Amino acid sequence: MWFVIPITVMLLSNNVMAFSNFGHEVICQVAYELSEPQTQRFIDNIIKDDDKVKVVSFASYKQRKYIGDFAKGCTWPDVVRKTTHRETDQYHYMNVPKGAVFDHQRDCTENNCVTQAIQRYGMDLNDKTVNATNRKEALFFVGHFIADLHQPLHVGNTEDKGGNTIRVFAKQTDKKLTSLHWIWDKHVPDYAGLNKANTISTLVEQLRVLDKKSWQTTTPIDWAKESHQLAKQYVYALPDGKELMSEQVITDAYYQRAKPIIKQRFKQAAVRLANLLDLAAKGELTMAFFR
Repeated sequence: MWFVIPITVMLLSNNVMAFSNFGHEVICQVAYELSEPQTQRFIDNIIKDDDKVKVVSFASYKQRKYIGDFAKGCTWPDVVRKTTHRETDQYHYMNVPKGAVFDHQRDCTENNCVTQAIQRYGMDLNDKTVNATNRKEALFFVGHFIADLHQPLHVGNTEDKGGNTIRVFAKQTDKKLTSLHWIWDKHVPDYAGLNKANTISTLVEQLRVLDKKSWQTTTPIDWAKESHQLAKQYVYALPDGKELMSEQVITDAYYQRAKPIIKQRFKQAAVRLANLLDLAAKGELTMAFFR
């Protein structure tokens, strides 16, 4: 079985992407580099257990030589959500009614949302009795969904579908509208310089010397709360405090304010993913991790 991401991925609509391909690859590769040596062997063995991962990715060509098979596979869930794994489509996000306080029980409809997906596939990854193909899929889903959960609009407003129906201009000279969701998937990370060839090595170097305990002791539900709060405070609001509306121009001031936020979310996602992978590799991932 080969997991192939074909060129048609570039033709998919914005609302099926998250952090674009390069963002997912960066987060997963950084997590891999941060994980323990035995975890890296665990990951490598899962991927090569019955085949190799063949992924054609176009978004991060500057970084191709730095990307391993695990990181490439982390982009796979965005394709199969509309093809072979349609049941996973709603696992990429959760929505909160506009103006409401985050309520996991209410907002994770029928337990089919991103936090529950991380739990479900995380436990599959931890379980040695799960067959090779399903365990490999679990590895890619966990890597992908943890990144998704750290993009603020993956816990955005129900009414605008996480910013997908808010159409804005990415810059003053643009004549074509794009979704606010895509602004945070692609334009904000680009503005923050997270698409550069040295992004992975830079993040790994910074994170190796950082005290990461406070990030590692939180749960996926906490990560969702963080994203929702960031969405309310910074994504849907302009720097002057006014509400961002459709057909407005995203200004340099907006991007400047977003820059440190998105950098931190990339780092948090990588650290938390590495922690989950380390636990799963030792068979020590329990339900307590998710609550």
